[in-house]
Amino acid sequence: MSDLPFPLEVIQVEIDALVESTILQAFVTGLYTLLFFPFFLVPLIRQKKPFFVVVLSALYIAIILNLAATWQILRSVVVTNNATRVTMILEYLEGPIVIPRMANATGSIAILLADSLLVWRCYVLWHKNKWILAMFSVFILGEFTVLPIYLTLNTTLGPHKISIIIVYFLISAGVTTLATSLIIYRIFDVSRRSSNEMNSYQYTIEILVESGVMYTATIVVTAILLAIQGSSFDDLKVVQAASYFGALLTPMTGIAPTLITARIVSGSARPDVEWSKPFSGMAFKTQDMSRLGYAGESHTEVDNIASKRIGLSIGGIGESKTVLNEEKSSV
Repeated sequence: MSDLPFPLEVIQVEIDALVESTILQAFVTGLYTLLFFPFFLVPLIRQKKPFFVVVLSALYIAIILNLAATWQILRSVVVTNNATRVTMILEYLEGPIVIPRMANATGSIAILLADSLLVWRCYVLWHKNKWILAMFSVFILGEFTVLPIYLTLNTTLGPHKISIIIVYFLISAGVTTLATSLIIYRIFDVSRRSSNEMNSYQYTIEILVESGVMYTATIVVTAILLAIQGSSFDDLKVVQAASYFGALLTPMTGIAPTLITARIVSGSARPDVEWSKPFSGMAFKTQDMSRLGYAGESHTEVDNIASKRIGLSIGGIGESKTVLNEEKSSV
């Protein structure tokens, strides 16, 4: 037992989480692919909207590359270097860093794109209110600032050596939670004053799809688990749970905007004229009424944009190496 570089329990949990989370990510990414092509890509190509085809195709490519990188690392650990537990864990932690960095980069970019698209969707549904755009721009700028620091340095913060990726996740969770809440409020407000009656099933579907709540819930839970885990392996159940939610996160960044796009393209979304109604119940700056007619014109294009797993175990390979190497030094 003393020959092991890390505690046996830690090795088992890390390898188990790597295998199971990769399979989970592959399954959910497959579901995402089934949605992406028939419900988004083909209809938008037919409607000749090349800008949105390019943007959301870039998001899809980032998600696929993230899965490919994760799968390659899994293969390297459990197939190429599977002689003993020691060789497997050392390959996982100390192997070549090119593929892990690609996984980190693609997962982070997917999150940033999803956050930006959800913010834009919120901005559009609130009739392009500049105060909302200004507020969210600060948070998105924060993500832009933290992302290159994490990808290049994998810096830790404070005496407990908390990875900066946790800061990135917390900012993202704050952005998506606020955007989703504002979208839900907007749907409630417009529905209350709309002359078009909608049954409870349609209303629920509208809230679930239009607000991107599935993506928001995933990123929030992931951020909480990361914050609880910190830089230790005291609770191995938290480590595994964080890995599983990280596996769900990257494909979820694509599923949310695809569902929104499918709803709009199919004609199931609320008519643009309803979103142009004045606000009520919240103190936002009143827009010039002469612009209301123009707002609907821009909805068709903008609505088509809405809607991590970072590395192998949420915080990325860099995070795993940092944390486990600390464990190694204490064994």
